[in-house]
Amino acid sequence: MVKVLFICHGNICRSPMAEYLLREMVRRQGLAAQFQIASAATSREEIGNDVYPPARAELRAHGIPVGHRAAVQVTPRDYDAYDWLLTMDENNARNLRRILPHDPDGKIRALLSFAGLQRGIADPWYTDDFGTTYDDLVLGCTAPPRRYLKRMTAPAGAVILSLDTFTPTSVGGQTARSSRRRRRRKTSALATAAPAPAAAGRDT
Repeated sequence: MVKVLFICHGNICRSPMAEYLLREMVRRQGLAAQFQIASAATSREEIGNDVYPPARAELRAHGIPVGHRAAVQVTPRDYDAYDWLLTMDENNARNLRRILPHDPDGKIRALLSFAGLQRGIADPWYTDDFGTTYDDLVLGCTAPPRRYLKRMTAPAGAVILSLDTFTPTSVGGQTARSSRRRRRRKTSALATAAPAPAAAGRDT
């Protein structure tokens, strides 16, 4: 079984978006039983909170089913439980190293590194650009079929996702760089659902 843990700061925007996106990709391939996909936070700021409403709306706009979940924090036990621990940006990686200071098996990677990119995925909590975040997540999730899935398919004869079908257009009919950008303002109702960070600023 392929076990993937997506990691971001609060586990309410980027990492659960990646979790639901990859779940839907493998479901459409008929491979859901071969994958264990989850997400977690490096901080405890949002523990127990559900997916941030604009993140949920972005996924649904692309036809990605989104359930209800509670944000959790990554733990040292997760290192042995998962094949890959995939971060969204360098701040996530730095904070993750405080929890998991050693990576003997090379499991910790930046998601976009699989696409050959040396940059992070912007936190839409600040940018309000959930469309760009979604596009980057699609890019990261569709880039590595031959690289990271090859390593993760430990059972002999396990089916590998093909490059022809594991693509952005197979999820929601969107291209990797959607021309549609939706910038949302955080209304008071959304602020109630997901409290804003402290004035000192959130370390993404």
